[in-house]
Amino acid sequence: MFSGEECSVTLRCQDSLAGAIIDRFGTGVSIFPHSDGHFTCVVPVIVSNNFYSWVAQFGRRMEITAPADIREGMKELLQGILEVYK
Repeated sequence: MFSGEECSVTLRCQDSLAGAIIDRFGTGVSIFPHSDGHFTCVVPVIVSNNFYSWVAQFGRRMEITAPADIREGMKELLQGILEVYK
């Protein structure tokens, strides 16, 4: 997961984040709209704490949906942060 290899990550985002996706990944990213005010996109990333932090800044407006190990990595990072604030 943290080997520095690029992988494809699926993100579910609120429509208001389309600009943020384009700013980070460029105009070549395919965005698949949903009727509920969200879209899905598959983006190439090198998974790191920087990537997780970038996703976290959007709070509930962005969610990693796949692959499962990257989603789990986000969950573990957030649980570790939560432990500090208990």
